[in-house]
Amino acid sequence: MAAIDVARYLLNLSTPFTGESVTNLKLQKLLYYAQGFHLALHGTPLFDEDIQAWAHGPVVPEVYFQYKGYQFSDIEEKYPEQTIIITSNQRELINDVWEVFKSYDGKELERLSHTEDPWKNARGNLPEYASSNVIIEKDLIKLYFENEYVR
Repeated sequence: MAAIDVARYLLNLSTPFTGESVTNLKLQKLLYYAQGFHLALHGTPLFDEDIQAWAHGPVVPEVYFQYKGYQFSDIEEKYPEQTIIITSNQRELINDVWEVFKSYDGKELERLSHTEDPWKNARGNLPEYASSNVIIEKDLIKLYFENEYVR
């Protein structure tokens, strides 16, 4: 599966200009949490793309650049359901992640992700807002989510 399909599904769940809106910052963190829970619960990645440890938290670059033009504004795009390629089990997991995190804004999710080992360990000794494209290894995300959220 492609991360862009997960992103499009999340955007379809959002309601722009409300407490359940999605900015690019929030979208990146939602992708990270969806990937983490899928790895922990199913043992396999939800999507193939790597997540990188950027200054503002975990980021899927391919999706980030797709929505970069929105900057800090709500993403208003919606997509026909039939163009989003995900299974019903994947939809269920994404719906669960959405229910947990939908009321958080991007900055709150950024702060949360900054406290978590996958991002912190990938960044190592880099200053907090230093640029980085280090990959957060899927095995480390899986282990962290298993230990912190699932067990």
